[in-house]
Formats: sequence, C-alpha cells, structure tokens
Amino acid sequence: PVVDGDQVMGSVTEADLLSRLISDPDATSHPVKEIMTDPFPIVSKSLPIDRVTAHLNSGHGAVLVRLEGDGGGFEIITKSDLLGALVDVGRNDRS
Repeated sequence: PVVDGDQVMGSVTEADLLSRLISDPDATSHPVKEIMTDPFPIVSKSLPIDRVTAHLNSGHGAVLVRLEGDGGGFEIITKSDLLGALVDVGRNDRS
C-alpha cells in the first residue's frame, strides 16, 4: 500500500511497476504517486475468508487487514498467501 501518514492513498503491485517500466524505462526516477493505482480494499480481521477470497477474485491484488491497538497499521493478504494456506491445510489433512 501507498500511505501518507495513516491514510492509504493507493497501491503499487509488481504488475504495475513492470508495466510502467516497460512503457517508460525512465519511470524509475518518478515518484510513487505517478505509478500507484487505486488502494486495496481494507477489511476487518473478523471478515470471513470467503469474503476475503471474493475481494481477491474480483481483481484486487490484495486486501489490507486493519490492525487494532497501538499504532494501528495493516497486514496484507494476497492470493499467494491464500494459496499457501490452502496447501498447508492440504498437507496437514494428509498427515
């Protein structure tokens, strides 16, 4: 996520960077705000996994989970994280 203070302003993914650098090799010197796209959805840590999956399947590269308590902040869940968790569950079921 791209943040300004405690505000989420946008996001930058590997695909965003790669696309921009292919079209404009000089983009490495551009500010992030020129490359960023819309922010990832922000969800509560109590949101059911099927709803998180729905966000990921609707084209968002990730979701941000708002942390509570001192400092706040976010954790990021990506499709890769979800796949890794499913693989781990599958391994544990076979044990």
